[in-house]
Amino acid sequence: MNFRQSNVPKVSIGMPTYNRPRELRHALTAIVEQTYPNLEIIISDNASPGDEVEKVVHEFMARDGRIQYYRQAENYGPEHNFQFVLDKATGNYFMWASDDDLREPGFVEELATLLTAHPESPLAFCDFSAALETGEPVRYYPDFYSKMKQFTKSSTLLRRLLFFLQSGLGGKANLFYGLFRRQLLEGFSFDWFIRKSGRFGMDMLFVFWILGKGPLALSDKCLYRCTVGNKKFYQDGTGTSWNMRTVLKKSAEYTNYAFRYLLVADRGERPFLALLLPVKIMLMAGGMIRRRLEKRPF
Repeated sequence: MNFRQSNVPKVSIGMPTYNRPRELRHALTAIVEQTYPNLEIIISDNASPGDEVEKVVHEFMARDGRIQYYRQAENYGPEHNFQFVLDKATGNYFMWASDDDLREPGFVEELATLLTAHPESPLAFCDFSAALETGEPVRYYPDFYSKMKQFTKSSTLLRRLLFFLQSGLGGKANLFYGLFRRQLLEGFSFDWFIRKSGRFGMDMLFVFWILGKGPLALSDKCLYRCTVGNKKFYQDGTGTSWNMRTVLKKSAEYTNYAFRYLLVADRGERPFLALLLPVKIMLMAGGMIRRRLEKRPF
């Protein structure tokens, strides 16, 4: 589909950021170089110390009038920042963009084409790769495309059960950074959602919720690269070392996370999820063991 014409749907890109000026420069370069012709770019700085982040954004704003910049008076936490950029959006379609991931120039155009062609889909995404901050590919992740293809099924119950059972190592959390129909997110509140889902695994529970509205529209083009092993969500450290106290804490978090799917699910789905809950917990335990054998942090 050729989007190089007037009256194409507007795409709003919300980029929450905090104190990563170097990563932000790379991520923002990938955003302003998108081929899609009708973008608004909303950046919310979560009260970064110093003025390095602001300087980077102002440098881009001097060349690109599509960028809006907001600096929060204080750091209210990542959920507030993600909510802020969503509330500022005015486009037909909306996407969150992390300040350390990279997108090929055709990323937005490809996903907007998918949503236009698939009106039943609330979300579009594409194949992607995973890399460390150095750019080195991560070898231990699976084939992401085949994992995500399970969520294109027309049956709401089937695709949500498959999503529930799939390991987070399948990359399903990255669907959070796909392209959404903004109308479906009008009135959405992270405060409300976190009361149901909790913070641990909230991105995956959010995608589970949105898949209740329709199937994923998926492209086999690899147009996105996520950065792993770094300070995601502005936490200190890149992981947690292994000891008995940590294992017990993480086991409790994982079990609670699995149970939260029942709270997010529709009433009719809950009996199926409850039956599969022991399987889910066993699969997560297996994932913890694999991480231990691979000497990877949580």
